Amino acid sequence: MTTDSSNEDEDEDINLTSHKLKRAKPRNVHSPQVKKLVEDLHNKKFSNADIQSSTGIPLSNIKLWNKEAAENKIPSRRGHRVTYPDLEEYLKKWIKAQRETNNHLSVRRLLAEAKTKAEKENLKK
Repeated sequence: MTTDSSNEDEDEDINLTSHKLKRAKPRNVHSPQVKKLVEDLHNKKFSNADIQSSTGIPLSNIKLWNKEAAENKIPSRRGHRVTYPDLEEYLKKWIKAQRETNNHLSVRRLLAEAKTKAEKENLKK
C-alpha cells in the first residue's frame, strides 16, 4: 500500500515539473518623441491604420495617445452653452489641485465648492 501512495506522489511531481512557465512578453516602451510623431501624423489627417502600418505601433496605443492628446484641448460644451464660464474654469483648476495633492474628490465636495464659490460671487441660478 505504501508503494502505491509513493507512486502517486511521484506522478504528481512529474506533472508539476513538466509544465513550462510562460514568459511574459517584454513591454515596448515608446519614447515621448514617438508619441509626438504619432500625434503629428494624426493631426495631418493620416488614419490610425496608416500610422500603424508605417510605424509598427499597435493600434490600441495610437488610439490611446490620440485620446490623451485630445483631452488636453478645449473641452466640448456637452450639448449646451456654459452659463458661468468663470466658475467652470475655477472648478477645473480646483479639481486639478485636489488631484495633485491626492485629496479625496467626490461629487458632494465638488458641489459644495461650487456653491460656496457661487455664493461669494453672488451668482444665481
